[in-house]
Amino acid sequence: MVSLNEVSIDTRGGLLDYLAKIRDPRKPRGVRHAQVSVLAVAVCALLSGAKSFTGLGEWATHLSQELPKRLGCRYSDRLIKHVPPSEPTLRRTIQSVDADEVERVVGEWLAPKISDNIIALDGKVLRGSKKAGGLLI
Repeated sequence: MVSLNEVSIDTRGGLLDYLAKIRDPRKPRGVRHAQVSVLAVAVCALLSGAKSFTGLGEWATHLSQELPKRLGCRYSDRLIKHVPPSEPTLRRTIQSVDADEVERVVGEWLAPKISDNIIALDGKVLRGSKKAGGLLI
């Protein structure tokens, strides 16, 4: 897991700069949220542990005003605050972009922030790997 307090989001070379490279396939009519901010909310929610579209939406609704502002979320004059995208907006936007392109761009952004000493362990691989007495092989 990556701490959002320790990564660059809205600074030069941050997440928003990387996500701006992704082509926006949406038609301009009716678009209220910039694709960059929608994808930034989704990436940050996923890095914070959200696991579904519903989880992404719930994470976005519980943000303080600082993060939606940093993520470039639109400002509502009526509500007098930055408004993060809703779950349906997150879902539609994520489903409309090229997943391989998003994966590549986010990977480029995260690569320098990840330690070389990380080892991914799959629970299925570990299952049954205990010796008698509870020691791992």
